[in-house]
Amino acid sequence: MARQRSDVAALKRQVADLTQKLSAMQKQRRSVAPEPETPMAAVRFSAKGLASHRRRLGLSAAELGRMFGVSGQTIYIWESGRARPRPGHMPAIAALRTLGRKQAAAVLASLP
Repeated sequence: MARQRSDVAALKRQVADLTQKLSAMQKQRRSVAPEPETPMAAVRFSAKGLASHRRRLGLSAAELGRMFGVSGQTIYIWESGRARPRPGHMPAIAALRTLGRKQAAAVLASLP
């Protein structure tokens, strides 16, 4: 019995030690900035640039919002610089830079 009790106590100490190490590793992982998952996550965003591209394509904020899957109000907030788009929207913003007026109109027409 004494031997089993000492084994259980040793196991409890080992579990406590491993739990403490795991907690420290998780804290360290949170403090490190995450690496971009794709090169598109590193696309630069400029509020003025988005507004100028929208005007260049002749789109309203609501129409651009439909293309990105957000509201027109969200587009206005991005353009004013009060908020930044999520990383998931960055590929669409990068693709917007390559579109012409006719292509943008075709994309908008193909949306439901």
